[in-house]
Amino acid sequence: MPVLDLRRYHCPIPLLMTKDALEKLAKGHYLEIQFGNTSAVKDFEVLCKEMGYRIISCKKLTALNGQIEYEMKISN
Repeated sequence: MPVLDLRRYHCPIPLLMTKDALEKLAKGHYLEIQFGNTSAVKDFEVLCKEMGYRIISCKKLTALNGQIEYEMKISN
């Protein structure tokens, strides 16, 4: 499963990079994205809905430095 680490980017870059990766994703595969609190979960939900993908899971994590991060798995 490809993993896209978007934690160091600010919107709209994570959404654009995710869109590009989803367009290249082979049928029946999953994409895992990791992003920080500078990106909104809702934005990824809207992107997936518009592209016809579904979110399998979304975990909210606390990094060692105390910052909130997310891990999301997306399927086509």
